[in-house]
Amino acid sequence: MQRVEWSRSRYWLCHFLHNRHERPRIDWCDERRLAAPLQATVPPWVQRQQEHLAADRAWMTLAATGTDSHGETDHALVQSLRLMVKEQQYLAKLHQQAIDRYDLAQPPRGHRLMRAWAAVTQPVRRWLGLRFELSILLLMSLIHLTLARLLVSPEAQTAGMTDAGILGVCQQSLRDRQLHAAFLAERLTREFADFNFIRRNLRRWRLRGMFALLLGWVILTQGRMIRAAGSSRSALTRQAWRSFEGVLERMVPYHRANLLATLLAQEQQPYDASRVSL
Repeated sequence: MQRVEWSRSRYWLCHFLHNRHERPRIDWCDERRLAAPLQATVPPWVQRQQEHLAADRAWMTLAATGTDSHGETDHALVQSLRLMVKEQQYLAKLHQQAIDRYDLAQPPRGHRLMRAWAAVTQPVRRWLGLRFELSILLLMSLIHLTLARLLVSPEAQTAGMTDAGILGVCQQSLRDRQLHAAFLAERLTREFADFNFIRRNLRRWRLRGMFALLLGWVILTQGRMIRAAGSSRSALTRQAWRSFEGVLERMVPYHRANLLATLLAQEQQPYDASRVSL
């Protein structure tokens, strides 16, 4: 039986408490219309980001109720989850500022289908519990990390995808989502630690299937922006999948010795920086 308080809870609580005061100012351009490459490709991405963050916020506010998967309370973990939700609210606010400033309010491709899917799956997600929801948030964070890296890359700037405001939003999203993904991966490592060999293998394949579906949808709907940024759908897919497999190998490793080493490091060095590579 695992103890109630996770050894890393207090580290992440301290991180989120400190991080709320580390918010650089976005340098919005005086020009209130994006350049042609951005105007044609970025609005659907910004709108989609805002929708995802709003949906995550609504669910996580309900999910962070005070109990872990064993029905016991870890107060530091609960506060960490709530502060992560606050950071997502801040990112949603930045995306809404970009929408308002550049008049980007347009329905993204497939938004009706996504809203219908969200309405159907929300009760199922609540029934599956917090562990499943944390897995969804981790997978989406890895995908959006890959897109944010693309938009701040030299190739994107060479292709004309340069705007100080959008660049600032992407950099802030990149910074926050990296830490959110590390936090979620560490927590899920502990959540999956009690699984036997069969359940661990089934969980790996379920996570792979979920990631493939989520990544496929994002790549399909954001293909125009990916091409405008100087990349391709296949290249972005490979990059995202490498990131996912690296996290998966650390979170649900094939060798039990690797898992025990990770858990021991969490227990013995609870205040060390995260070792999750993103």
